[in-house]
Amino acid sequence: MNSPLISVIVPVYNTADYIEKTAELLAGQTYKNMEFIFVDDGSTDGSAEICDQIAKQDSRFVIIHQKNSGVCSARNAGIAAAHGDYIGFCDSDDIPYNDMYETLYKIIEENGCDIAMIKSAVRFIDGRVADTSNGSIKIYTDKEEIIEQFLLNKIQSSVYTKLFSAEICRQIKFPEPHKINEDRYYTFCALDKCKKLGYRNVTKYNYCRREGSAVTQSFSDKYLDIIYFADLIEKTIREKHPNLSDFARVNKIVSYLRFCQLIVLLNGEKSYSKQFNQIRLFMKKQDTNMCKKYLDKNIYTKFALLKTGKIPFKIAVKALSKF
Repeated sequence: MNSPLISVIVPVYNTADYIEKTAELLAGQTYKNMEFIFVDDGSTDGSAEICDQIAKQDSRFVIIHQKNSGVCSARNAGIAAAHGDYIGFCDSDDIPYNDMYETLYKIIEENGCDIAMIKSAVRFIDGRVADTSNGSIKIYTDKEEIIEQFLLNKIQSSVYTKLFSAEICRQIKFPEPHKINEDRYYTFCALDKCKKLGYRNVTKYNYCRREGSAVTQSFSDKYLDIIYFADLIEKTIREKHPNLSDFARVNKIVSYLRFCQLIVLLNGEKSYSKQFNQIRLFMKKQDTNMCKKYLDKNIYTKFALLKTGKIPFKIAVKALSKF
């Protein structure tokens, strides 16, 4: 009996220095019945040509070229082209372990899940990997428990740590043209359709933090997506799962704190002072006991200090923030 086909969708934009390595790691997966859909999103650095060369060497690679339309458009194009029974996602400059998809599929096969998840770890420029995995496994069968754990950030929001039933993926789309937290929203929508989620606490994917990542950029309007999706998730929860409203509010508080943190770290205080002050007013109205109950110590400290004033919050952000 043939094993199910897994389609892995890889959005590509100007990653010529890394894409061959990522393709090599995908081609070497221990799970063999796979196709790899690389969606070139209008690259200008030679990435498109590298993709075409990769496809000539391995028929499992399918290349789509499109004008630059953003990561959501690229992933949606990949889903539309995928033939797989299951769909995964990979970034074109990251490091999937060679048994990542075998591990994910085993979770599905052994437990009857429609979404499987492993951990990712940050690989820094100097080669260090931040890995805290312990090998444990957890199977979730209650939808509201799944969503609660997601809202409390106990379930990783990134799509590249997961293997989805294609049936779920084809019911939802990445929200074009958004660029920040778009995968978090997609994961939220997918989990809302999930009947059974399997999570193994093992690291099988390295997210690579490189020069040019968020910490070296300036704050811009794209970060407003953080607020947009937090508000949208809360609205959806109130309509569909009202008994989870407190958890949606916690998710909103954490997202708003991240937004303010990035304003401080990416030098956006002058241009985005209106949004910063609005969030401070919002924080002052929140239930301190609820926040103390559900926020971890680091985040609660930032929450309490933001309520106190901008300067204490700025000091805390620079002292406690980790990238």
